[in-house]
Amino acid sequence: MQWNKYYTILASAFFITLLIFYPFIIQAQEVTPKEGEKNTLDFNETFFQPNIISPLDFFHLWSVEPLENIDTISKNIRLESNISNKTNYQKIFDFGEPVNSFKISPDEQYLAYYSLASSKLIVVDLNEKRIIWQCPYDIPYFAWKPNVEGNILTYINKKNVGFEILNFDIKTLASNRLLQESENNSFVYDLSWSPKGTYLALIIITGLEDSHGYSQLKLFNSSGQSLNHKIIDLNFLDWSKDEKYLVYSKFTQEDFSESIVEFLNFENNNIFAIPEEEGIQICPIFSPDDKHILYSTVNKLKHNVYYYNYIDNQKVPIIQDSKFISNLAWLTNGNLLFTQNMTDIGILNMYNKGLFVIDKGYVPTIVNDNIYYLKPDYEEQKTELFKYSNK
Repeated sequence: MQWNKYYTILASAFFITLLIFYPFIIQAQEVTPKEGEKNTLDFNETFFQPNIISPLDFFHLWSVEPLENIDTISKNIRLESNISNKTNYQKIFDFGEPVNSFKISPDEQYLAYYSLASSKLIVVDLNEKRIIWQCPYDIPYFAWKPNVEGNILTYINKKNVGFEILNFDIKTLASNRLLQESENNSFVYDLSWSPKGTYLALIIITGLEDSHGYSQLKLFNSSGQSLNHKIIDLNFLDWSKDEKYLVYSKFTQEDFSESIVEFLNFENNNIFAIPEEEGIQICPIFSPDDKHILYSTVNKLKHNVYYYNYIDNQKVPIIQDSKFISNLAWLTNGNLLFTQNMTDIGILNMYNKGLFVIDKGYVPTIVNDNIYYLKPDYEEQKTELFKYSNK
């Protein structure tokens, strides 16, 4: 009887592990090289790198199941049957190596990306297709500062103790220190400017050298002065367009088993949590009108995506599908950009629930209503940058 008890526990653990990792096993099979072809193992590992940077990245994937409700996406709609007009996109840069982290400047003239091969942060003039600046770099987080004259790239410089945040000016090709942190055993997990460039948000992982540590939010103004807002254990954040609110998801258990969504009001420093009876709340983003928050919940392997009106305290289910959905972002007031299964980039219309594929690719980014995304070339072991015009 004792053996049967242990066997049951072992079998249950194996089954749960299989449920968690099955989607990733399927995705890995899709990019396995055929017999006789050049080994692409290193490239494939690079391709999936954005989702294995840290345990926090688990919550950047949204997986939802189909419902019959007419207010959600019909399970009969399939992306494969609605392919976009491919005359709308063009290849604009060939990296010549595997790449998974990039940023386009606000004027769309410059490309910043992290080179895995050389461990460098590189800036490219997209008109001339040439590198204009590079520096040694081992953290794939950086951001262009919005709402400024010229182009300013904010990046991180690790020190023997702590780190510093620098601003690189395209005009002068010089870097100036914005702020410095001297806390040991800490590194930046995410870096983002508010929409108008008023605030800089850092998610910092702090802890012992041999531990995962814990995350905390640090906010600064555009001059590098620290703001007195302490939020810990968060794993994702987004700004309202008017910069009055910051929404984020945060862990409530040390084993990452529970997470809630809160938003901070900068006018009165109040924090409000989205009410939820059960489940894990993850990946919130503001709507373009700043009156709604889109977020996902996970409850007993059931996944839902909600459109929440925090003024009226009402929520509506939006997406429920059996495939993995990530990188949700607003393209226009009624259209959502997303990635499905980390391979298909699509657009969902919030009003008629129509959706279609833009192209095969990953890490889509919206700049001035244009969509930039990466596309792997497995035969040549490299990545290419594409642009999709929504005009």
